[in-house]
Amino acid sequence: MRISRLLALSTLFLIQIHFTYSQEVEISHSVEKLTLSEDGRYSLVKGGNSYTILNNKTKEKVLETELINPLKEAAKNKTGGTSMLIFGALNRAVSFEYSSDTTLIKGYDLTSGKQIYKLDTITLGVSYAEEFVKSVMLVVGPEDKKIRTGNDAEVQNLRMRGKREGSVVLNNSTLKTCIHPIGELNAMLIVAREGVLFFDVVTGIIKWNQVDFPSGIAEAIYIPKQNSIVLANAYATDFNKAFAKKVIFNVAASTGELLWETEYSSNYKPNRSFVVDNRLLLDYYGMEIFDLNTGESLGMNVDQERVLKFSKLFDGASAAYASGQETSLSTVAAYIPPVIADGFAYYSVGLVQGEPWMYGNDKHIQKIDLMTGDIVWTSEKVVGINTELSQMNLVNDNLILKYKGTGLKSQYELYWLDIQTGKISKRVEKIKTDRNQELVNFQYDENYLVDYDKEGMAYYDLKSAELIKREDRKDLAINSSWVNQDIVFFYEDAVEIVRNQKTTSYKLDMPELAYSINGIIIIEGANEVLTIDSTTLNEISKTSFESSSFVVLPDENTVIEQRENSVVFSEL
Repeated sequence: MRISRLLALSTLFLIQIHFTYSQEVEISHSVEKLTLSEDGRYSLVKGGNSYTILNNKTKEKVLETELINPLKEAAKNKTGGTSMLIFGALNRAVSFEYSSDTTLIKGYDLTSGKQIYKLDTITLGVSYAEEFVKSVMLVVGPEDKKIRTGNDAEVQNLRMRGKREGSVVLNNSTLKTCIHPIGELNAMLIVAREGVLFFDVVTGIIKWNQVDFPSGIAEAIYIPKQNSIVLANAYATDFNKAFAKKVIFNVAASTGELLWETEYSSNYKPNRSFVVDNRLLLDYYGMEIFDLNTGESLGMNVDQERVLKFSKLFDGASAAYASGQETSLSTVAAYIPPVIADGFAYYSVGLVQGEPWMYGNDKHIQKIDLMTGDIVWTSEKVVGINTELSQMNLVNDNLILKYKGTGLKSQYELYWLDIQTGKISKRVEKIKTDRNQELVNFQYDENYLVDYDKEGMAYYDLKSAELIKREDRKDLAINSSWVNQDIVFFYEDAVEIVRNQKTTSYKLDMPELAYSINGIIIIEGANEVLTIDSTTLNEISKTSFESSSFVVLPDENTVIEQRENSVVFSEL
């Protein structure tokens, strides 16, 4: 699988140029995985418990070390391992050697490659019991992704901010439950047996320790306006009652002083927390809103008695998935985040006996005022049983909703919902599709909505929802995306670009990603890169690679290729 694809978004088109220079760097250990710091300054090469860090500009090794797994020769019924984190913007790396009862933390200056601090006075919470609980908590939901939320650019997933701005590489799934980087403060929060620690990455100093918090901290976000950190404690099942409570904390970033704490109503769900202005939104089993200044809950939009009863069933499915007993979470519907815009959240709910909650049969949309927590309106019934929401977009004054049939209902339906009234203004009902095919999201621009059904591609007027044109297609696309004003459809062995209702086709094996840079459209396949002139749509080049294990550095115009015992830098 290609690694760190997002770093290639600005210069992959240069791959069509022949390499003019290459430099191979021998690695003294096997090369199992190569990861870039998010700013592209450094490469982290891992092989077993050995780690090498490369400066991507000088193409030299700055650090090479073997870490000790404390349990390498010990009993297998304990938890232990090693990991290395890179804080690229700070020129720092931090290593962890940990077991269920020991932890050794070392800090390195990446400008010199020297170790600058060591800490062995804390113990991470990675016992078997703690790790199992956290795996149950963190298994469901999109991992570290920014959520599409309409027009409000301030909305962030809580787990994104520190990792992105701190340029942190954190791939160890165990440590993700114990370490929360906060890039704005050059620090990370460490959840340890001794408490929640504020750890300065640059100096290695613990600036404060909050010993009053129970374990199970699962979310952390820095609030610049308050200079505070909001922490959400995870509480998912009866099993972990001994480890965590259903509590949110707000602490002063400078001292760790508790500013307020409050309980939340539902059961924890990972990666479903949002901050909008001075409001904290917890989209667990229903939407609960809190005032960030006081911690006051402004209420929840669903029936809590039903939530707490039925959420245990879904938590059980999560636990089975975490322990390897299930291959998929088929009992849990795909997560569609709320659309948040102009001080309101638009949220999908069902109705049971007239009361809204997540898994009711009759599907509705709610408009929630983020300032007051009030439900402005609950829409009329949109669809009924055996359907689930697969897409929701705010377009002008309408929410455009796509519902897919479940079970034997091989169809989907499109609805336009007026955001002022909650009334259905337009609809395209019972569009037949292939039950065995993944549902492709609709795309739209200022005039058209383009969607697929079983017979091909359909163009709808964005305002009236009237069918304008249909194009028959032999095969259903496996995915689609917009590039500028063009819609790109991905097939197993081809790509189609549709512009002004005209289609141009290209051969490409397993296309995965399309984007545009400097007048060129770039489409990545499994082992190929296709470049296309964005004006004429003529194919420029198609470059094949022996391996898919390479990355491209935008700022350096450099390809880094991963080999068995070396890394090769090739300048373009």
